[in-house]
Amino acid sequence: MIRNASDAAGFGYEINLMRRYLALAGEGCGWLVVYAPEDDQVAKVTKIAERFGAKTAVRYGRLVNEDLV
Repeated sequence: MIRNASDAAGFGYEINLMRRYLALAGEGCGWLVVYAPEDDQVAKVTKIAERFGAKTAVRYGRLVNEDLV
């Protein structure tokens, strides 16, 4: 998908996330998706991700994506 992205996509956060995920996959990283809709749940997930050395964690919102780690 990255190869087919337009030049305009380079300004968006999603394409940057895709590039980050592609690089992490190249390092052998895997993913864990956690459903945490409430802020207190997100705080718990963030603490756990940090404790176990997660290389990245992103909260996907309706309008905004937020880097947690």
